[in-house]
Amino acid sequence: MNRSRILAGLGEVASGGEANRADIVVIGMTGLIRYVAAAHPGEFLSAPDLHPTAGLVATLARVDPVTHESLGSQLVRATASAATTAVTTGMPIPVTSMSHIGAADTWNGFPSWSPDGRTIACTTLRPCASIEAGARVEQPEIAILSTSPA
Repeated sequence: MNRSRILAGLGEVASGGEANRADIVVIGMTGLIRYVAAAHPGEFLSAPDLHPTAGLVATLARVDPVTHESLGSQLVRATASAATTAVTTGMPIPVTSMSHIGAADTWNGFPSWSPDGRTIACTTLRPCASIEAGARVEQPEIAILSTSPA
C-alpha cells in the first residue's frame, strides 16, 4: 500500500478448526491492525489492491456453509473515499456495501489496478474444449476489466 502500511487478508477460524471467514486489514509499521473490509461467515476476502483515486479492489470467495464446497469467487470494489475512511478509522467496509464485479459463480481473483485506475487486471478461469474425467478443463488466463462505463 505504501511504506508505512501493508494490506492483507486476515482469516478467522471457527471452533471446529475450519476457516470461517477472512477480512481485509491494514497493518501499520507499529503493529497496529485496523479492519478495512469485513466479510460474513463463509466469505473470504483476499488479494487486496488499493489505488489512491480508484479505490479498493479485492477477491471475494464464498463457501457453502453445509458442504464447505467453494461457490466461486468474484471481484469486489469500494470507492477511494470509503477505503481511506476505513484505513484511517478502522471502521470496516461491509462486503454488502461494495460493488461486485462479475458474476458470483465465476473464478476471478488476484486483482491489480492499472497505474491510472481505469482498468483492473485479474486472473480468471475459462472453460476450454478439452474434457478430462467427464468435465471441461478450466484454463487460467489474465483478464483486463474496464472500470469506466462504455
